[in-house]
Amino acid sequence: MTALRPRSAWGTIPWAPTTYGRSVLGLPLEVWRPAGRCELLVFASIHGEEPETTYALSRALRQLAEPPAHAAVVLAANPDGLVRGTRCNARGVDLNRNFPSSNWQATPVTCRSTIEDPSDVVLGTGTHAGSGARGAGADCPHR
Repeated sequence: MTALRPRSAWGTIPWAPTTYGRSVLGLPLEVWRPAGRCELLVFASIHGEEPETTYALSRALRQLAEPPAHAAVVLAANPDGLVRGTRCNARGVDLNRNFPSSNWQATPVTCRSTIEDPSDVVLGTGTHAGSGARGAGADCPHR
């Protein structure tokens, strides 16, 4: 179990992040690496208009005395959206709909949400593997 720091020390995260790239707007893309082999990736603010995820994850990290044993942490997966207050990144892409997948298919998938609710739900998978429709939706205009 990871030791916790006293409340008086919660002002900063006690270990430094690694910068793994830059956003479209030039902001650093940072990851706080685990102490051991990475087995889990935890990230916040994939939607920029949801800053509370970064706040909550940052607060949790600041309480730890040392890095998590096996979890890497990204406090702002979408820093451009975070500073702009938009769901999408600076290119108008909703990053949450942009993960590559080995089972992606072009046709919509129909599923049932619960046994009690027999209505069908159609899920779209985007225009090609690993992406959602770029700039789709009123909350993701391409800019």
